[in-house]
Amino acid sequence: MNLCQRKIRGRGGISVLFLLMPTALNRSMELRVEGVIRGHHVYKRIWTPRLGEQLTLAPESDNDHDRRAVAVLKGSTVVGHVPRSLSRIVWCFLRRGGIGRSEVSGIEEKDLD
Repeated sequence: MNLCQRKIRGRGGISVLFLLMPTALNRSMELRVEGVIRGHHVYKRIWTPRLGEQLTLAPESDNDHDRRAVAVLKGSTVVGHVPRSLSRIVWCFLRRGGIGRSEVSGIEEKDLD
């Protein structure tokens, strides 16, 4: 594991691969971080995740619980958040023009109920 890779451990849930790029044109600088979607249980009624599904990341400065929250979006709908252990770094990266997306890489069966 090099310095640009970091595995985030969660308690089950929806596993994702967070992908961060300085710009859409510069994929050589892509940073990949394994993690989970925080708060998915709140959005279960409006979103059923699928393996390989592509989602986008966006800063959520108006979040009452965390002013540096980063939302995970399916289209324009919030379906969860980046874990706090990563959100401040990702928030700064996105606010400076970086591109962020995520890909669903694992689903626990209990999260589909």
